[in-house]
Amino acid sequence: RRHYLGIVRDEIRLWPQQPHETALLLLKPVVARPQLLTSTFHLTQGAVEISMADWVRAGKEERLIVELEKAGVRFGELLFSVPDSYHVGETRVKGRRQRPRRVASGIIALGFTLRDRARVELIFHRD
Repeated sequence: RRHYLGIVRDEIRLWPQQPHETALLLLKPVVARPQLLTSTFHLTQGAVEISMADWVRAGKEERLIVELEKAGVRFGELLFSVPDSYHVGETRVKGRRQRPRRVASGIIALGFTLRDRARVELIFHRD
């Protein structure tokens, strides 16, 4: 079960948990451009399977390219933050267009099956 807590300051409030449960938190600073937040393919939230995440700027377009490598077959998602000053022009997973899922205001997800490796591209336009 996943919860997006949003942008927080000073204090984080968690939901009640059973004695055997754990909570895994991801804390990242807010930045002015879109960023990869996390991966659900592994408990380490991307440290194992993300081999590259890089920005390419071409004219007015800005591309965020993410490459993943992990042996086997597994379904998961990549989650991204998208500040208000940007909008998503196009997203591709393994070369195919895919519509992102809106998770919360300013947060999108791309879900797919990772078979050993994949390349994900997001094209952003600045307002």
